[in-house]
Amino acid sequence: MVALVLMAAFIFLTIFAPNIHVLVAGQVLCGVPWGIFAVMGSSYSSEVCPLALRGFLTSFVNICWVIGQFIAAGVLEGLVGNSTQWGFRIPFAIQWVWPVPLFIMAWFAPDSPWWLVRKGRLAEAEKSLVRLSSGLSAAEIRLKLALMVHTDNLEKAMKTESSY
Repeated sequence: MVALVLMAAFIFLTIFAPNIHVLVAGQVLCGVPWGIFAVMGSSYSSEVCPLALRGFLTSFVNICWVIGQFIAAGVLEGLVGNSTQWGFRIPFAIQWVWPVPLFIMAWFAPDSPWWLVRKGRLAEAEKSLVRLSSGLSAAEIRLKLALMVHTDNLEKAMKTESSY
């Protein structure tokens, strides 16, 4: 959610930049939330989706980037003849379309049970597993949660015992 707010703020910087220095700073700052989205989409889908769908969803993240490039190419083609200042500001302004649907999707998306287990929020992790699992009994969900806790404990032990 923080990345969405930052993205909207940094897009504002690029649209209303009074000089080239502010424009460059705005574009560099916009790269941070875009980078977060590029990584988090694949990470989230790998933790939340069933194994059979993970490949498709992680590929869909890349497809979304390609679709965005096609949209950008179309917008730039439409504005190539515009010699006013809005010829370069409108393509930046169109980026404001994305924070609203991304915010809505992020609001309704369940938290990753793995992340909740790592944070020690086991009751919320169980609720998230119930929401993400269809057709599993309460006992199966508790077993799945116990396996996640065990795996997290193993990872913590390996992390503390290993060194360079």
